[in-house]
Parts: sequence; C-alpha cells; structure tokens
Amino acid sequence: MGLVSDRCEAETCRIEQGVFYASDEAVLLVEGASGRLEEGERTTVADLAARDPPGWCFVDRQAGCEWSEPDLLVVGGGTSWEGEGWLAAVEQPGSHLLWILHLENSEPFVAVRRVGEEIIAVSEEYPRRCEWRIPLRHPERLMLTGIMRPERGR
Repeated sequence: MGLVSDRCEAETCRIEQGVFYASDEAVLLVEGASGRLEEGERTTVADLAARDPPGWCFVDRQAGCEWSEPDLLVVGGGTSWEGEGWLAAVEQPGSHLLWILHLENSEPFVAVRRVGEEIIAVSEEYPRRCEWRIPLRHPERLMLTGIMRPERGR
C-alpha cells in the first residue's frame, strides 16, 4: 500500500485541496478566473508531505454518505476543519482505494450516488447546499453544478 492508502486506513487525508490517488500522485485544485475549480499542480504526496509534514487532517465519515455497488464503494463526510469535505472511491471487492478528494470550502459531503461514470455528491451545512458532478475516472475534472441557499428574511 502507498502513503495515501495507509493514511486513508488511519482516517486521515492531506489538507491541500485536491485529488489524492492510491498511486500517491496528487492533483491540486485551484480556483480559476471563472470561480470554478481547475486542475493545478501535479505532484506526489511525498513531495507535499516533505513541504508540510503535519499537513494531514482527520476525516469524519458522514452517516448516509455512502454508495455501494458490487464493484465500487464511495464514502464521504467532513474533516477536522470547519467547512471542508472529502470523498473516497474504493474498488470492490478487496477494498482497493482509487482516490480521495478533499475540498477546502465545499462543506461536508452528506449524500452520494453513481450515475453512469459520474459520482453525484451533495455537500451541505447551513446555509449552503452544493451539488457536485465528479467523473469517476478523472475526479480532478469535477464540476459544481448547483448551489442552493435559503432566501434572506425567512
């Protein structure tokens, strides 16, 4: 197992915003000019850990944020930092981690499902609820597809 898989087993992930693969490769995500998350630096988790050794956070699995199929398990929740969310895709059987996605401002993930080759996930904490479309084989190409906020004065 690699560093990402080992840390996932220990219920931790890197604090950077990005996708962390079982191969210990990482794709950091940055906010682009349009406000959308875009692919940033491609690096290794070993390099990130060398730059910031204590840069790991605990993950809290959200009850109900799970999608299970014979060949895939997707789970998620929040982290030990307010407003952050994470998702992990695991190949079944055998529990082989594919990737962990960590987002700094998403809010915790509360629901997830698979539609074809995409993961549809909802992150939510009052007053914000977001829907995300995440390609299973290329999670770094995720898209925020909807933000819902309560109306003022209600």
